Amino acid sequence: MSFSYEQLAAKAGVDPWKLRDKLTAGNPAEITNLAKTFADASGEAQLSTDLAKEASELTAQGYTVDNSPVHDPAKHVQDTKKLLGDGGEKMGKIARILDSISDELESRIGHAKSGVSTLEGEIRTIQGQWGEFWRQNHNMMDNNDRQASLNTYIEQAVGRVREHGNAIKTSVDSYETTLATHLKSMADLGYIPPDNLDEGPGDVNISVDAANADGQRTKDGMGKQPPSAEGVDAIQDGSSTIALLNAKVAAGHQLTEAERAYMNAWYDKVGADDLSKIPQYVNDAAPGRTREVVSPIADGIMNLSKPYTAPTGDTVVPTKDNMPKAVRELMDTQIGHRDEHTGLLWPDKDLSSSKDMKVDGLNRWNGFADLMETSTVDGGTEFTKQLGTEAIRVKQDLNAISANATDALRYGMSSPEQYEKLKQQTADTGASDMLKVVGRNEDASAQLLLDKNSRQALMGLNWRDEGGAAAVIHGGTDRDPKDGGGGEAQAKAALEVIKEVGSDRDGYLHRMGEGVEDAVKDVGVQYMDAFARDPAGESRYRNDLTDPLGRKIGHGFELSGRDRDLFLQFMSGTGDDDATDFHTKATAYNQVMVTEAFKHGDPAQVNEALKQAGRLDGAITQANFDYTYDVTDAKDKEAAAAHRAESMRNTALKTGISVAGTLVAAGVTIGTAGTGAVLIGPTVSVTNALVNGGANFAFMDDPAPAAELPGKRDELFRDDRSSYGSRRDLLITSAAIDAGVIDPKDLPPGLTTRDANGNVVLRTPSDLDGSEERKNLSTASHRAVNAYEAAHQTKTDSGDVDTPSYDTERNNTASGARDKDTPRNSPWSNADSARVLLYGDNVSKDGKVDRIFEDRVPSETGNYYSRNRK
Repeated sequence: MSFSYEQLAAKAGVDPWKLRDKLTAGNPAEITNLAKTFADASGEAQLSTDLAKEASELTAQGYTVDNSPVHDPAKHVQDTKKLLGDGGEKMGKIARILDSISDELESRIGHAKSGVSTLEGEIRTIQGQWGEFWRQNHNMMDNNDRQASLNTYIEQAVGRVREHGNAIKTSVDSYETTLATHLKSMADLGYIPPDNLDEGPGDVNISVDAANADGQRTKDGMGKQPPSAEGVDAIQDGSSTIALLNAKVAAGHQLTEAERAYMNAWYDKVGADDLSKIPQYVNDAAPGRTREVVSPIADGIMNLSKPYTAPTGDTVVPTKDNMPKAVRELMDTQIGHRDEHTGLLWPDKDLSSSKDMKVDGLNRWNGFADLMETSTVDGGTEFTKQLGTEAIRVKQDLNAISANATDALRYGMSSPEQYEKLKQQTADTGASDMLKVVGRNEDASAQLLLDKNSRQALMGLNWRDEGGAAAVIHGGTDRDPKDGGGGEAQAKAALEVIKEVGSDRDGYLHRMGEGVEDAVKDVGVQYMDAFARDPAGESRYRNDLTDPLGRKIGHGFELSGRDRDLFLQFMSGTGDDDATDFHTKATAYNQVMVTEAFKHGDPAQVNEALKQAGRLDGAITQANFDYTYDVTDAKDKEAAAAHRAESMRNTALKTGISVAGTLVAAGVTIGTAGTGAVLIGPTVSVTNALVNGGANFAFMDDPAPAAELPGKRDELFRDDRSSYGSRRDLLITSAAIDAGVIDPKDLPPGLTTRDANGNVVLRTPSDLDGSEERKNLSTASHRAVNAYEAAHQTKTDSGDVDTPSYDTERNNTASGARDKDTPRNSPWSNADSARVLLYGDNVSKDGKVDRIFEDRVPSETGNYYSRNRK
């Protein structure tokens, strides 16, 4: 009798015959022939000759070359060459990679064929031994003995099958790994082989049927419970073609229609629910592989959302509606349970079961956010903006659930534990995480901020996790071209943010948390030049702005005096640490600009730098007076305003001068745009350095105002004007030293000290001991100006520096005129419109959440989760 190969393979747990057939399904000769065609296109004659010889040798070994598996190899290669825009270099690289695949496949086929041939010989030997044993002993054995004896020989055969099968499996696995590396290398060049090229096991096929099969492998991996490394491997194996297509896009090439169809089919096969569960599954089974396995899946979604050129030549800008159905369903995830009778939104259908309280749909949304957070590439602007819009909608849904459920608990049998459970279950972490994804895309973030409703929601919603809203503000107003910012959209978005907080200074100070406040502060720092520039009649975007030296600074804006002052008052209201930090960075900015003027400018440009420095310092000083005066008790208003403004000014001056010196020493004042001839220069370079420098530069404690401080506003400003001259002198002297105009060794006595590192530094006016030293500081300032003028005098130009221009601009701005108008023009100032922003579409058109419950639903979220809310 003969042993069945199929039965032996089943017992061995490995099938060497099927493994061999997987390898022999590939055709090295076809691959080599295609490689030769690429070599022909590359112009490398020797490479083409070598590959032709290899193809001939493979044919002699029995492989068939049917003029390549590609329908028209020459046309295929020429089309590829045109697509890649290559003059031959990439063609040669692709030819060599294909040749390597052919060599590897030929070697593995030979190994598998040899192994199977040897195995079959060994099986025949065992069968012969069994036959001989049977002829000699079958009359002496009953059926049980005969079966037991047969099993002994079968086990011998199974052992041989297992040994050879495992060896061939190792070879197949190794080939698949090698092939994947080669395919990735070609994808990096922008090339993916056609479906009908047979590379053997692990080859890539771009078809809807292949996408469904690959998607099913990923789903099967998700089905392995509990989560395991085997399941993670299956997820990765099923998404390997997605990773290849991502590599092609990363190489700068757009997806073909067939490739887009593959990706759409793959995501829909996996489905919305499983896509949202992949990050948690991989994290549970193999935490160290989350990025490796999950990122390609997220990147595929992002790549599908990028604009592309259709076969008709039209540019297609994908939106949510153009994305796979599974992605659309994830974006549209319904949060909570909507009562069909009242339309109110609840955590789930059975609120009374507080022990198991959960918010329907939130886990799926959070999983989607986790998936997209692993993305390593930016998506299309429109699609990414829509991700942000949906994240805001989720937050508004959670607010509606919080409000309604809080009331339901208050009117029912409830406990503190139930309120705490509700608070936990309505956490906005997932919505914030999605906004962080949006924040990486500067253009999408800018578009979100330019949308009025989205901007007001981002800046005013009750974010428990502020990271996402802050990320969008940072990304959407980024001025650094190296990070993808610095464009028209970012400048316009920054202007809208500045005007927005000014529209409701106190309202936004009340609503914003520290994270969003810090982001708004950074907007002001990024565009510090706008506050130093002469006020315009109205705030508007400009792309023709220059710095004090006349150098172009790219996209920016000019501010009306009103918008400037209200934003600076907002900054003053953020708290002493943030307000002082902003003033510190303004001081550093002023010194860098004056230093640049001394170093590279003519006298007129030095005068302009001094004017802008005086204007900026005066505007911040005035804002500090105005805000503190507004919010302090009447009896101490003027004294408190003076003391707080003076304290912050002194701290800002001391720290800002030091910061500016550090920036100048580091060379951050010189920068050029990545493209074009526009000089970014110190204006953008220094503001980026100030924003990206990490922690705040200044921290202070503000003691209560001393009783003996002046009590009238005009007296306060007279005192300010009597002391600001020393600060001006320090600014000029410090800038002149940094610019190399004067040597600190030549300064009058008593003006310098040593810092913690032993460096000689100027003492600030508040540290000078008496009037004599202040006079010496004034003398040093005059020496600096005289030295600069002497170096710039000509027969036709006296080179005069107009130092009083600083005084004029500063005193015109910090004039002492009382700003009595506190604006309340934002929708957050009105209860009905605030409800719309808080609850989104969960508010009826009359501005109420529900007519029955309108008196109980708050327009202020501080009342959530309170058992005693009225």
